[in-house]
Amino acid sequence: MKRSLLWLLLVVGSISCKKNKDTSLNDLAGTWEYQKSDGACTTLGWTPVTTTYHFLDNNYAWYEGGKLIRNGIFSIEPNVKDPAGKTCSKLIFDNRPDSAAAYYEWKGNELVIRQFGLSCGVDRYFKRVN
Repeated sequence: MKRSLLWLLLVVGSISCKKNKDTSLNDLAGTWEYQKSDGACTTLGWTPVTTTYHFLDNNYAWYEGGKLIRNGIFSIEPNVKDPAGKTCSKLIFDNRPDSAAAYYEWKGNELVIRQFGLSCGVDRYFKRVN
């Protein structure tokens, strides 16, 4: 679990984001399953397992290997600057805008969550499964 929390908290860095249209909470409703990673630090202490996010209204649940890691509330902050100065939308978990946040791009049934480490970044691709 510590490794997973570290993965979420490593939000600082340099991958660019395209400007998103405003996304409503309902656009993310459903279950999203991890597909692949791409970026400069895809193996930085994180071994892919069956990772899923469930979004409904403003609630989320995060599972790894079928085990609940964390759940709570989330919000979306559209058109913000990421650590590299690019305009993106941001997922804010548990009303904590400076921690456990992730920049993202949403395209239909694909969700790309951009997370940043101290010297690298990674895109994590999720597919809507329901």
